Amino acid sequence: MNLKLATFFWPSALIVMLSLNGCGTPDLQSRQFGAQSIVPATHEKLTLATQSFDLRSYAPRDKTPKPELRIFIEGDGFAWERRDRPSSDPTPITQTVLSLVAASNQTNLIYLARPCQFVGANSRNCQETLWTSGRYSEPVVTSLEQALDQLKAQFKSDQLVLIGYSGGGTLAALLAARRSDVVGFVTLAAPLDTAAFTDLHQVSPMTGSLNPVDDAPTLAGIPQTHLAGDRDEIVPPSLAHAYRRALASSQCVEVIDVPADHWSGWTELPFDPTDITPTCKANRL
Repeated sequence: MNLKLATFFWPSALIVMLSLNGCGTPDLQSRQFGAQSIVPATHEKLTLATQSFDLRSYAPRDKTPKPELRIFIEGDGFAWERRDRPSSDPTPITQTVLSLVAASNQTNLIYLARPCQFVGANSRNCQETLWTSGRYSEPVVTSLEQALDQLKAQFKSDQLVLIGYSGGGTLAALLAARRSDVVGFVTLAAPLDTAAFTDLHQVSPMTGSLNPVDDAPTLAGIPQTHLAGDRDEIVPPSLAHAYRRALASSQCVEVIDVPADHWSGWTELPFDPTDITPTCKANRL
């Protein structure tokens, strides 16, 4: 695995510099505190107990019924300590997703972390494959499905818009393909064809993980918008455009190149990604 690809599995290229400078990675407590300090006062911390995992979420304190929920799924987090060694805890170090949640005016926006993030790597059923080769595996997708069901019940919601950053966007696509209540999904810097991603970087396939493009016939009919960083060398825009072409019907698929790389620029966009409502348009080519 080359160094450039290894940084994809990390929350920020800053980790490379920290390692070179001999600085320590923030411990779990520091990462938890850093996340909590960003969460808006309108939201509260939840722990969603699914069949296999305990998932961290930040949801509105106001529990009045919300017909539609927007669920923002976290990225892969701190998956690799260095290019040849997985991290001991996948909790993100930088908080791109929570920063976007905090800056949003959406009153129905909920943050949803991935298995083992924020709750500790010793939490129920956690193992490093959940943030490495099996990060998009069936158990991960199933646990997120169960979390979505719980959130829908809490807020008496009928439909969902899923939003995902990086690997969170991969999972948003996988979830959209199997749920009838997802009316659209949005991704930011997401590898939507994991086989094409590993081929591009000439590394081993993600064994144990599911690949969204395998669900192309189903996904083709779901409204979706994909934001691709025009300076992203980890998940370049070419992958998002190739995914769009792989769907036989692209009327529901929109790809927008934005001024960002994989790690930065997402909180400085001239629009709020959480405001996007994907639609199907007959005139899309």
